[in-house]
Amino acid sequence: MGENLYPARHSNLKGFFEDPEINKINEDIITSAGVDIGSPGQGWLSQVSLDVRYPEDEKISHRILRLIENMPFCFKDPRFAYTLPVWNSFLEDTAFLCIFRDPAVTVGSMLRECQHMPYLQGLEMNCERAFKVWSLVYRHIIDFHRHHNEWVFLHYDQLFQKKNLDKLEEITGTPVDRSFPDRKLNRAMPQCEVPKDIRALYSKLCEFAGFSESNTRKSEKVGEVPHTASSGKDETVLLEAGWGYLNKIYAEGKADDLLKNEHVLDLDSSVQFAEGKVLYDLVRLYQPLKTVETGFGNGLSTLFVLLGLLANGRGKHICIDPFQQSQWKGIGSAVIQNSGLSTLNEHMDSPSYIALPELLARKVQIEFAFIDGSQLFDDVFIDWYYIDKMLNMNGVIVFHDYSSSPAVRTAVDFVKKNLGYSQINIPKAGNICALKKVDEVYRPWHHFKPFGLSDTKSVGAGRSS
Repeated sequence: MGENLYPARHSNLKGFFEDPEINKINEDIITSAGVDIGSPGQGWLSQVSLDVRYPEDEKISHRILRLIENMPFCFKDPRFAYTLPVWNSFLEDTAFLCIFRDPAVTVGSMLRECQHMPYLQGLEMNCERAFKVWSLVYRHIIDFHRHHNEWVFLHYDQLFQKKNLDKLEEITGTPVDRSFPDRKLNRAMPQCEVPKDIRALYSKLCEFAGFSESNTRKSEKVGEVPHTASSGKDETVLLEAGWGYLNKIYAEGKADDLLKNEHVLDLDSSVQFAEGKVLYDLVRLYQPLKTVETGFGNGLSTLFVLLGLLANGRGKHICIDPFQQSQWKGIGSAVIQNSGLSTLNEHMDSPSYIALPELLARKVQIEFAFIDGSQLFDDVFIDWYYIDKMLNMNGVIVFHDYSSSPAVRTAVDFVKKNLGYSQINIPKAGNICALKKVDEVYRPWHHFKPFGLSDTKSVGAGRSS
């Protein structure tokens, strides 16, 4: 793979598996054709026309020969899409592997890299240019290279299927580490709308790979949830009963406690049904194994989350609220008990600033959280702070009272501007905001980006969780 591989860093936690000398050879080949690659290292973002011609260069030939002396070899570099005509003269009995992702995701990764990495500072990159680079890379492969060599095309998502790992072993003649692929490392988020011509080129790649998104991937749009539901008849009965119970509560505005005493609920202080449905949709979409909620109240938001876990056929929920008995008269616990889903739920009867550090000390890892306790800025911030330390990559945090509380919006603004979170676009989101953890941003000890809102009008007192 090379003699001096680049080390792993926060944007590629398992490493790049690229060698600086191979990158340098390829950049020297590209510049020999008069192509401006910018500064050293930026060549993977260059734009090389389809009619490029490279002059013979004896020094480059010797460098290539020295590298391929050590067989077997496996070289990785996106610049190969441009430079293979030069390398082909020296390669025998070589297989070529093209692994690709949705162009929207790849472009999102390119833009993020340009934003954060010092060696790319000063390089002007936007959606249009990034899609142009993506297009040229794969046009070179599809229009030229695949006709002259043995190529295998694989979509990123196919790397999690046994048959495709078997295929890799067959073409490479070497065992594949099947524990290496990790879905949690697929962190890039789409940032740009994909043009029609780019989408058509992507469809052709998918055709070569025998890949169908409809069969393999879930939609990123909240509300379009795949029907993979429960694992058995009992779960289906519980799911139907749970939704019936939830609809009845919202229709009548009341629920029984554990002693069968009827209580009128203050639905204005609860999540609205449409907001709860968004929680359910997000749980269905992201398939979390462990979820956490600060603020339990009358249990309605908790019930939406539990219904999502039940439909997924897996997962456990932890809700945190010290006032369940003193303020809420145990009605939240009763709602969950009466729904039949209490086995999926753990209630911690302590303030979140105590409960969350306890969970962190227990090394709990989560994939989904709902912050709906106090509306005081410092309380919201502390909830987020500890949740972030437990939240796995691609995990989701949902903030309630986002529209109505300047304190909540200010906390969210800090997270968006200083950390690696991307806001999830949710039509008709109501009073909530959902953020997805897409990057472990490296921050120097003195890092700070100003945050805050011009609209800081107070809308009410906070309630502590």
